[in-house]
Amino acid sequence: MIAAISERTEDTVLNLSQEVEMLTAELSEMSANHANEVKLRKEAHARLKVADEALKEANEDTKKVAREARKIASRDQNLRIENQKLREIVDRIGGGALKDIEKDLKASEEGRWNTVVELERLRRYVLRLIAKNKARPVFDTM
Repeated sequence: MIAAISERTEDTVLNLSQEVEMLTAELSEMSANHANEVKLRKEAHARLKVADEALKEANEDTKKVAREARKIASRDQNLRIENQKLREIVDRIGGGALKDIEKDLKASEEGRWNTVVELERLRRYVLRLIAKNKARPVFDTM
């Protein structure tokens, strides 16, 4: 009888020992999975932060370009008005002061042309910014 109890006790202790080992292995696996998940979340947060900074930079660049475009458009409008006034003066004055007015008109036209060129340069700059920001990877898919 004592031998039977001793044998059952040994079996129980063996079973409990195996169960403890199994639970320890599961706990270790769960701990490793948790550590990996934490690492992945930190990496995703870092990528998100980089993407957010890139977006802020792109927004600032876009606002800067928009301000410059408004200034150029305003300058272009002013030059058009000046050009129109000069044309009206030429129509009223006739040929006496025509050479001076033609010089002013030519300068006005050159200013207008420079404005158009500047607008085109800004348009290309904006397109490059857009293309640059589209090419930046925001998140890596794992």
